[in-house]
Parts: sequence; C-alpha cells; structure tokens
Amino acid sequence: MKLVNQYDGKYPHFAIESFIEYSGMTKEEIDKVIDSFTNPLIFKQNEDGIFFRDPDGNLIKNFEIV
Repeated sequence: MKLVNQYDGKYPHFAIESFIEYSGMTKEEIDKVIDSFTNPLIFKQNEDGIFFRDPDGNLIKNFEIV
C-alpha cells in the first residue's frame, strides 16, 4: 500500500523524454495510451472523460487510499 500511495497516478517525468525518443510517439499519444489504462473509479474525470491533473501532471484521486 505504501508503494501504491507513493506512485499510483504519478506522471513518469523521469522517463517520458527517453520513451518519446525510443518509440517515436508524441507526448500526447503517450498520454492518451496512459489514460486508456487509468481507472476512472479511482481518479477524477470531467464530464467528457478527461482526467484531472495537478500542476505537476499527476492524476487527482477521488479518495485517499489507506
């Protein structure tokens, strides 16, 4: 649970540039794939299904996981 609370919903800033270079995908394409695997029961969305993110790009949870 400690690792879930520490990493779940955190944006992978440390690796995104390397993955863009490796895959040839754009950041927007990668974000779309990441969001397709995101659980909407855990993370907040607007009425259009877009996930809410904090200023650092991390997902915002609907509730705290303990």
